[in-house]
Amino acid sequence: MKIVTLLNNTGEGFPIESKRLREEPSVELRIHPFTSEQDIIRACQDAYIVGLSDARITKKVIDSLHECRLIIRYGVGVDNIDLDAARARDIFVCNAPSYGTIDVAEHAFGLIITLSRQTKEYDERLRSGNWAVRDDFPTFRLSGKTLGLVGFGRIARSVCAKAVAFGMHVLVYDPFIKKESVNSINVESSELNRLFEQSDIVSLHLPLSTTTEHFVDSNLLRRMKRNAIIINTSRGKLIDMEALVDCLVNERIAGAGLDVFPEEPFAANHPLLKMEHTVLTPHIAWFSHESIIALHEEVTDDMIRVLRNEAPINRVI
Repeated sequence: MKIVTLLNNTGEGFPIESKRLREEPSVELRIHPFTSEQDIIRACQDAYIVGLSDARITKKVIDSLHECRLIIRYGVGVDNIDLDAARARDIFVCNAPSYGTIDVAEHAFGLIITLSRQTKEYDERLRSGNWAVRDDFPTFRLSGKTLGLVGFGRIARSVCAKAVAFGMHVLVYDPFIKKESVNSINVESSELNRLFEQSDIVSLHLPLSTTTEHFVDSNLLRRMKRNAIIINTSRGKLIDMEALVDCLVNERIAGAGLDVFPEEPFAANHPLLKMEHTVLTPHIAWFSHESIIALHEEVTDDMIRVLRNEAPINRVI
């Protein structure tokens, strides 16, 4: 019997996994809530496959896995899994890189439009009875503006296509992408400092790692134009939040659209909550009816491959 253990605290029933795994011989699906590392160890020690979203799979957890062949995350980032420990045990680690590409790209571009048109501020003013046009921070058209994309994976490429359709010029920084594969009409490879200096909007599309934590620091933020905005739908710790707050308070940059934060949820008295020209959403860029179905199908596909002793497609290691 091969046991598939899903670590989950939401109470959902995983109908897609239940249906598809029932069709596989000698497979048992278990769904376990957890509150501690010890809970995770108890739940997973005899699992052939471990599925998770926000659980932390530490070295201690991995060392306790007696039967495990695959650890798979319901999502893109795998910074909550000790990859070195999994590699040492020859355990596959997979993610789900494709399910929310469209959704995150649409959300990122939605934040861009909301900030460029001041949609939130005008909505709030209208609801309080104020119909006046405000000229101290005018809205601006996107056509002709420059969008800087930091990272150029699936999501960034989707954002790029939308920006080009809006008539924007796009600068791209990604040291892992060849310039020839980036440079085209309205899309140009750029050095990092130049991107921050010349972009009207900067959108982050990087994974979180020890080398990308606080990737956007005070130095880069202060290179931005005073009327520029920054968008982050990737990982909250990519930005030095103290530096960002300082730049917003002192009007070193004009605004920020954030779906991710270093701490989630953050404190109720966080200064971002009282700032104009910021749009904050609770880590839901990935979320839609369609993306939920796609996520469960994408994860289950690789589970079944491993259960059948085939190589998974979405390998991280």
